[in-house]
Amino acid sequence: LVYVLEVVEATGDVYLGGLFNSINGLAQARVARLNSSGVPNGAFGPVLGGASREIRGIVANTNTVLIAGAFNGIGAQSRANIARLFANGTPDPSFASGASTDSTIKSITVDPFNRVIIAGAFDFVNGFARSGIARLTATGGMDSQFDPGLGFDGEVRSIAVTLSGRVLAGGVFTSVNGIDLQRIAQLNGDPGLVE
Repeated sequence: LVYVLEVVEATGDVYLGGLFNSINGLAQARVARLNSSGVPNGAFGPVLGGASREIRGIVANTNTVLIAGAFNGIGAQSRANIARLFANGTPDPSFASGASTDSTIKSITVDPFNRVIIAGAFDFVNGFARSGIARLTATGGMDSQFDPGLGFDGEVRSIAVTLSGRVLAGGVFTSVNGIDLQRIAQLNGDPGLVE
């Protein structure tokens, strides 16, 4: 199963994420990179082990790729549901190895200020209470300025960010920070409360 695709516009390469073990016979565990003609990129090294479980979100640029989902490791390295990889598939140690959630991340994006926004079925991120949504710094630390209060009373399945940094969220929820909202909400960029 492929859950998510991401195209790197500068190169035309495509990253795939999901629940698979190989692409066209090449071992690629849950994350793979294809060149612009659709052939698996053998230089991308999840052959070293890939993600231990499914990938649900990908954000890629020319040099790195952020992955998120329901995994607990990349190859032999421990990673809890979120990691950043170099273009060759090895984990980027400059992205906090302690970055983690207590449950599945369903969506990931990067805002115009290079901060990482994640959404899903979690209640804690990096040890902080964050129900359904959180914002991390570019290096994976908690961005405490984005605080959704009580958060979402259900699962957030998709997110998008406006040019000004506002966050749109959709999913299976009926309230956000105690405010009655059905399945879609818009949050401020700072401090993350409902608009």
